[in-house]
This record gives sequence, C-alpha cells and structure tokens, in this order.
Amino acid sequence: MEELRARMSKLREQSVEHAQVLRGRAESFRTDALERLQRAQYKAVEFLGVASRAQVEGLAKRLDKLSRQMNKVNRTPPPRA
Repeated sequence: MEELRARMSKLREQSVEHAQVLRGRAESFRTDALERLQRAQYKAVEFLGVASRAQVEGLAKRLDKLSRQMNKVNRTPPPRA
C-alpha cells in the first residue's frame, strides 16, 4: 500500500511540473502571437499607406477579438490529476 501511495505522490508531482512547463509554453506562445499580430498590422499599414478611419477601426476590432480569444486560452485551468 505504501508503494502505491509513493507512486501516486510521484505522479502528482510530475503532473504539477508538467503543468507548469505547459503554462510557460502557452504564455510564450501568446506573447509571440501578439507580437506577430502587431508586426502584421504595422506592415499592412506601411504597405497600404495611410488607412482610412473605418479600416483602422475594423482592424482594431479584429485585433481586440483575437486578443480576447488568446486571453481565454491563457486562463484555461490546468487539468486536474
């Protein structure tokens, strides 16, 4: 019985460590994705010249939506062991 408890404890510790690694990777992915979105926005405006107000507002809405989706993904709790 002690052996089973020891194994379960070790698995629980490994799960916590793995969850921390995955959380770090997710945050890194989120940061990278947001930076790429910003670069794409700058390149689009640079390529097209001055955007109209409606274009900028539309782009801002889409970027806000993507940002909220990324935040939802980031807030998802880790699976329980």
